[in-house]
Amino acid sequence: MTAPAPEGGRRPRIVAFIDEEGRYDYVALQAVERAADWDGTLILYDSSTASPFTEPIASDMSAEGEGDQFGDPLRADELHRLGRPAIASRVEEARERGIDAWGWLPSEQGVDGFLKYGDEQEADLLILPAELADGVVRDVEPERVVGPGRPPGRRVEGAAWIMLIEPAGRREDQE
Repeated sequence: MTAPAPEGGRRPRIVAFIDEEGRYDYVALQAVERAADWDGTLILYDSSTASPFTEPIASDMSAEGEGDQFGDPLRADELHRLGRPAIASRVEEARERGIDAWGWLPSEQGVDGFLKYGDEQEADLLILPAELADGVVRDVEPERVVGPGRPPGRRVEGAAWIMLIEPAGRREDQE
């Protein structure tokens, strides 16, 4: 489920790695700013929901029809129904600013799941905490990591740009 694209193509799509506890609020703030600048679609990926023991959203293996109740990505009302008011509130706040904002509750843990989800959503930009860079930069072509003087744009050769954010809100590569 995605928002209708404006004339000339779909909106740029941004997926941001956040958590319910607020540890990565600085990532959410940067993602909202980027989505506002781009008039883009923003998906807040709640990294704190993944667990090896439970599914945050009913799957096809759950009771019949349960998995069909929710979209991908999730609306704020769906996040509330799933018991995730903190993420729902962030989505609502972004929507109040005019951003096409959504949330997602992954079942796969870690950055690998985030990268996979971003690819599934055909994201143009993935935003995540710089402290997680080791696991990302090691496995990703260096040219995909956003650097100064090279602002991100649309997907390049089918791959999203990656922006690493420091707690102060600066991109890691800005000195």
